[in-house]
Amino acid sequence: MIVAREVLGSVEELVETRAIHEKQGTFETVSVSERERNRSRFKTELGDGTELGVVLGDRELSPGDVLVESDERMVAVEFERREVLVVSVPEMSWKEALELGHHMGNQHWELAIRGDELLIPVVSERRLMERTLREELSDGATIGIESVDPELFDDPEDDPGHPHGHGSDHAHGSDGSDHDRSHSHDDVHGGHG
Repeated sequence: MIVAREVLGSVEELVETRAIHEKQGTFETVSVSERERNRSRFKTELGDGTELGVVLGDRELSPGDVLVESDERMVAVEFERREVLVVSVPEMSWKEALELGHHMGNQHWELAIRGDELLIPVVSERRLMERTLREELSDGATIGIESVDPELFDDPEDDPGHPHGHGSDHAHGSDGSDHDRSHSHDDVHGGHG
């Protein structure tokens, strides 16, 4: 097992080293889920089956972070895309918008806005989320599904050392040592729900 206890740099900073590893076929990325990226430590598996333990404390991961660099390999982070409901509403009154926002806040759903669309990560059974939304949406509203960059839901105003947003929930693992950074936000602009 390899244990990464720090970020060694980014692929942009280590561009020459990356080029060498790519030429040797020893460069790989490890896909990090939303749940993993919000934990202080997690374990994953590399392409050859080697286990990789990531123990970073409060350090937040970013795409392109290099976790392993040696003569044998270079491992960089990529984020898994998030499945979201894409809600499009042709017209909405202030009253309807406030009621929808209030209802989503009660559900603790994250929200990002892209143009005229609302993006809501699928956090439970999709059918139930769609039914809940339909109760609040006006006629003509559509709900689609899409995979998006998870960073759409990050709050750029968060403290980089402790990236919780407004009204965030903290959760700790069952052993009390892991630190989940569950996000739940109140504002309505990119990166909230």
